[in-house]
Amino acid sequence: ELAAAVERLASGLLKLGLRKDDVLMVQLPNIVELPIVYLAAARLGLIVSPLPVQYRTHELRQTMSVARPAAFITTNNFGGFNYVEMVQHLQAEAPSLKTLIALGTDLPSGVVGLSELLTSPADVAALNAYAKTQSFDANEVFTICWTSGTEAEPKGVPRSHNHWISIAYATVDGAQIARGDTLLNPFPMVNMSAIGGM
Repeated sequence: ELAAAVERLASGLLKLGLRKDDVLMVQLPNIVELPIVYLAAARLGLIVSPLPVQYRTHELRQTMSVARPAAFITTNNFGGFNYVEMVQHLQAEAPSLKTLIALGTDLPSGVVGLSELLTSPADVAALNAYAKTQSFDANEVFTICWTSGTEAEPKGVPRSHNHWISIAYATVDGAQIARGDTLLNPFPMVNMSAIGGM
């Protein structure tokens, strides 16, 4: 089921014009759609820049000016806050941002529904044809995560697929995690501790 969802989303992102090395900014809570986004982006060679849901206009203005996202995935309602409206408010300041994708109902005109992308049939032939035109390497940047900004503005930290794999192995070895163990993840799946450790 996960593989099928990833294929559908990757196909949808490809149809929207996203291509290798485009930055996909994501601001979602810890929901099942978030790892699907990571995996679909990896299929296309996109660079994911995840943001904490606590970030508001100030942090988005700064991170968007640095990362220059081609697309942004968020939700129209989490904790009573409308993230779509916030991103739309900043869209004029971010000329690279062409596509806004959101989870939720009653989305504004021009906003692509994430649920629709996750349920529309995948164009497997187009995905395979695209993959044949690309070369992918595990040392290429996969994410740009943001520091907490405790001393200054948040700073973007690029990490490759191999960075994440090596961090995960350290967690498995250090905690002596075995097949079948259950992990409780107390971190938002947008930072180094959660992605690498969990």
